[in-house]
Amino acid sequence: MENFTTSIASSYYTALTTRFYKNETVYLLWYGEVYTSDHNKKVKCYLVVDEEFRTMAGNNPQWPDWQSRTIIIFENMDDPFEQKFGIDWQISRLDGSWESPNYPDNIYDLWEDAKKHVGWDWWGNTDGEYEALAVFTGQLCLDTPSILGVAELNGNDFIVRDFNSCAGQHEMSHLYGCYDHDPGLWTWCVMSYTWGYYVRSWCETCTDIINNNLYKW
Repeated sequence: MENFTTSIASSYYTALTTRFYKNETVYLLWYGEVYTSDHNKKVKCYLVVDEEFRTMAGNNPQWPDWQSRTIIIFENMDDPFEQKFGIDWQISRLDGSWESPNYPDNIYDLWEDAKKHVGWDWWGNTDGEYEALAVFTGQLCLDTPSILGVAELNGNDFIVRDFNSCAGQHEMSHLYGCYDHDPGLWTWCVMSYTWGYYVRSWCETCTDIINNNLYKW
């Protein structure tokens, strides 16, 4: 089994309008909202990826290997959590040994197959070493081609099959109890089915829900 334990550096650059600031806990969304947080909570995450995802991630010439690209994708998904709520999702284990079934009927079958692969259930892994499970897949699901991710509401695991950072942020938010806004035409929120693929913020309702569940793990 390929096992990559990573310590994500806290020193990074954040784009702020046309300037760059180093090591600042501030995140400016494109429409002008500033995020800051005084909280400090780390989530130990088991991240498992299938062979299709590894191939897609490894085919990017900007990165030396699929592991580096996967870590960047994951960190982009978690950035708004860290900047607004002080929740730092950390990859405690990166597992590249999952060979997902080809031509699956739906994303739910892939999700269950991944959880079976790592020995995960509703309560998480039995030894308590990890708090959450993230599943990245590159499979095209025949019956659910439009579904880019699934998560257990108030659970501890999710699956995504898209590189878009908003998709992962959306599914992570479900784990804190946030519901979908369907269609969410007038809701400027990452949980909106209308705008969720384009924004990195949460509406007031979802913000309150996450704040009430900051320390669920």
